[in-house]
Amino acid sequence: YANRLNKQKRSFDVNDFDISFARGLSLADGARTLTDFTANLIGEELEFNISKNNNRIKSIITCGGGRKNKILINKIQEFLGSSIKLKSIDDFEIDGDFVESQAFAFLAIRSYEKMPISFPKTTGCLKPCTGGEVIES
Repeated sequence: YANRLNKQKRSFDVNDFDISFARGLSLADGARTLTDFTANLIGEELEFNISKNNNRIKSIITCGGGRKNKILINKIQEFLGSSIKLKSIDDFEIDGDFVESQAFAFLAIRSYEKMPISFPKTTGCLKPCTGGEVIES
């Protein structure tokens, strides 16, 4: 399904995934199929990283809009089994609706200050890089 043959790649976008298998499905079947597909991708990656950490990870905090998709979260939890608990960031009295916007604000300030926002160990870029150019009008 995914064009993930290059295990060195650490950051993906919509062009990295082939979802043509969902073409022609009804809206309900397509939504379920893509939710299952997404849950399996996330579950596989989490399982891989958990095993790389000698199975020391016992819980994972979810944030972003996907945390509200109960079907997605339940499917990921099923994939991981009972030894790993998925928890919502909201359970820690942090408003999960604002985590992503705060992250983007943080990255914007770093970009404005010409500080790197991407690093080789996080995205696989060759060297730390900034977020682009600030155009002032």
